[in-house]
Amino acid sequence: MNMKLDQRGSTQLLLCLFLLMALSGISAITVKKLIYLHKNRLRLHSLICMRKSHFFQAKFINQINSTNKHIRISYYASLLPIPSVSSAAKTSLTILKAKQQINLISFYRDIYKVEECSKVTKINIFSSSFYQLKSKFIFMRNIDHTTRVSIKKQVKFRYFTSGKLSFKTPPVIFKSSFKLDNRFDIRPKVFTKVYEL
Repeated sequence: MNMKLDQRGSTQLLLCLFLLMALSGISAITVKKLIYLHKNRLRLHSLICMRKSHFFQAKFINQINSTNKHIRISYYASLLPIPSVSSAAKTSLTILKAKQQINLISFYRDIYKVEECSKVTKINIFSSSFYQLKSKFIFMRNIDHTTRVSIKKQVKFRYFTSGKLSFKTPPVIFKSSFKLDNRFDIRPKVFTKVYEL
């Protein structure tokens, strides 16, 4: 009788050990999948950050450079000897330059509102401008009152998410470079690379 009880206990012990091993395997797979899910979520947020930022940057460049064309026309019209045309052109010059300043401030506001981007990414976008600026809010101007394009024709940006990072899930960084041919170019060329750390 004692022998039968001992066999039942050892069978139960083996079943418990097998169940414990199965549960530890399932939990290890679950943890691995959760880390993978978190990494994909970070990648998605970084991608959304980059796409939204690219949209706002391209829109900003288009607004500024198309206004540059009008400013150049107004500048040459203001040099005409006809007083009614030159005074209207000078007024339009003032209005167009103010419009560009408003576009700059609204660009900063739009980038600031992108929730998927980290603060470092936003600061990088604010500090690396396509145009030469005085005190980050006032455009430097050429003789014909158009905005001065940055000395570097190519401006580089890094985009990554504001999500929580850990050692198990390193960030995915998208690095883009914008290239402008001149101050009237309304379609910048964008080159993007992905870096996984």
